[in-house]
Amino acid sequence: MNSSVSFPAGAAGAVLDRFAGLDSTAVSDALESVGLPPGFGDLKPVWGSPKIVGYASTVQLEPWQPGPLGAHIGTHTVAAAGQRTVIVVANDGRTDVSCWGGLLSLGATRNGVRGVLADGVCRDVGEAEELSFPVFSRGATPTTARGRLQEAHRGQPVTIAGVQVAQDDIVIADRTGVAIVPRGRADEVLAAAEQVAARERSIAADLRAGRPLPQAMRDARLAGAEAAETAESNENPSTTEILGTDRVRGELAALSTASISDALDSLKLPGSLHGIGALRDGPGAVGQAFTVQYEPVTAEQPGTVGDFLDDVVPGSMVVIDNAGRSDCTVWGGIMTRLAAARGVAGTVIRGTCRDVPIILEVGYPMWSSARFMRTGKDRVQLCAVQVALHIDGVTIRPGDWVCADDDGALVVPADRAREVIEIAQRIERTGGAITAAVLTGATLGQARAEHGYHTLQTPAAGPTDDRSAKVPS
Repeated sequence: MNSSVSFPAGAAGAVLDRFAGLDSTAVSDALESVGLPPGFGDLKPVWGSPKIVGYASTVQLEPWQPGPLGAHIGTHTVAAAGQRTVIVVANDGRTDVSCWGGLLSLGATRNGVRGVLADGVCRDVGEAEELSFPVFSRGATPTTARGRLQEAHRGQPVTIAGVQVAQDDIVIADRTGVAIVPRGRADEVLAAAEQVAARERSIAADLRAGRPLPQAMRDARLAGAEAAETAESNENPSTTEILGTDRVRGELAALSTASISDALDSLKLPGSLHGIGALRDGPGAVGQAFTVQYEPVTAEQPGTVGDFLDDVVPGSMVVIDNAGRSDCTVWGGIMTRLAAARGVAGTVIRGTCRDVPIILEVGYPMWSSARFMRTGKDRVQLCAVQVALHIDGVTIRPGDWVCADDDGALVVPADRAREVIEIAQRIERTGGAITAAVLTGATLGQARAEHGYHTLQTPAAGPTDDRSAKVPS
């Protein structure tokens, strides 16, 4: 990377990691929101669907002038490039002659270059694909540049598709298009783009939860303007709170439980519910906990199950503690149909469920310790609802966030959700950056070392959650 980048060495990689978690559309929207040129779709990947994120190294081409042939175009830029580099070739959109070829792709790959943007056409597409080297251009041609093009300058500002690119600006390119972020505005654009992405995840979660499209895509939420939210809040005092809850739900729904678990570890928060697994493979579920406690029946009072469902708010995750009993169930077909009809997000049981064919037919999200056909009626009784539960060293309070997917179920304390989300998002961005680095030539060890893989879930300094210490022995 060129020394003119305005970030400290460690921060440079962190900035790219965060941009790697975004797509060109979110960055384009963010650029426009801060008064900068948006992304463009003129340059497309010439093979597959690669994604590149890195710092620009620029080279400007011009028509060849008769005289001695010098070094081939691009060779000095490739030789000077580093592992965070995206080479940007400005050829004024010419499509009659190639401005990038196979040997340049090979040399760039060996130097760890992340990809190339060519405002023109390229050749040797098959070689780039064999190398898994991302090339974005206006198309392909077999015509060589030799004797037709020469370098005008390198390392200076250039213009591609009408957008100026300076040395070490940030490049984001994917199958949708390309976005260029001026290095001096990177923090501003990054913050705006992450807000755009979070809003879109929240809207997607609403749609998957069954909300009508016009309601989910309300203008104030898409605009993301504080003024719009304030206006709604004046009409309805609870709007800001609702929007905040929606946002948390959407952000958690976009994360895997694996990433959230690592984030909980980093904060020294217990949250993973051991031994509770998904009844079926498929989409996960996220919601705020509605807690239910069962106990064995007494001789004086026969028991029943399920009456609490009348009180469950749509979008909640029902969390049932039956002390892990495997000899009788606390959830069945009638409860499944009713919960699904009422919009309950899912159920997590420390114990067993039954009527599995109905659960699968309805597609209801269910996590349990086991399955068993024998009823809990007259074997267990409802002890309490909306109380703190203590499961496997994890305290679950009403309103805590419950997240579940094919890997299992876990709980995020409501008052720590923002911290957990930010760390989990960083973990997923880092994972994506490591994968991208390996696919563009780095070894796994190099990529993990560069992006701090081995310290991702290392506990951070700070207070622990003492709720687990209060679990009765």
